Amino acid sequence: FGFNNDRDKTAVRVALNYFVKKGDIGNIEGKRGSYERLDIVDEEMNLDEELPPDVPMEYPFDLHKYSRTLQGQLIIIFGSFDAGKTSVLFDIIRRIVRTPLRDSILDSLAYARKTGEGSTKIVRYINSEMEVPEIQDRLSKMIDGEAVKAHTSFVKRSSQYQRAIWANAINIVDYVSLADDFYRIGSVLDEIQSALDKGIAIVALQKSGENLHRVEGILPLSVAG
Repeated sequence: FGFNNDRDKTAVRVALNYFVKKGDIGNIEGKRGSYERLDIVDEEMNLDEELPPDVPMEYPFDLHKYSRTLQGQLIIIFGSFDAGKTSVLFDIIRRIVRTPLRDSILDSLAYARKTGEGSTKIVRYINSEMEVPEIQDRLSKMIDGEAVKAHTSFVKRSSQYQRAIWANAINIVDYVSLADDFYRIGSVLDEIQSALDKGIAIVALQKSGENLHRVEGILPLSVAG
């Protein structure tokens, strides 16, 4: 907890012992000073409940043929530095903004941001590192670059990503950067998904090239979307 004096440390020990005796928490076996909640009740899963509607997405490598994209879903793109994550994300946008797929997605989400002369923004691109010139260069070199520009809202943000999410649009986060607070990856992803309604979020995570299970070379990845 970061307490530096004996009084505060004693207060924490007393509080923890109280909750242990009450049965709310218990020691984690093999981990001194670590506790877990004991009052969590397992909820029976209802396998007959109706699934949320599909969002008619298309992905590179025909991945959409092997899976469904549901409203409110969080999707993770996972790769090492300079592996092409941004190129994959831009290709996803290119597929989204083409008609008739764009119209199908609009019908699915029943939503779009109106801007300018009646153009619709159905993609929210939350970017943590690229400046305007780099984005302009990418758009100028890609097929359907003008359509991507017309139907995508580009913003720059490197923290509190959930504040930039459009609840009923296609959100792309490129990328989640947690070099200093790597242990928060689970809660950051939860915050992003909680901000969704009918929309989806595609989140890029960066891993170390030396370890397939570490984010930014530090954290063993324990959360998947």
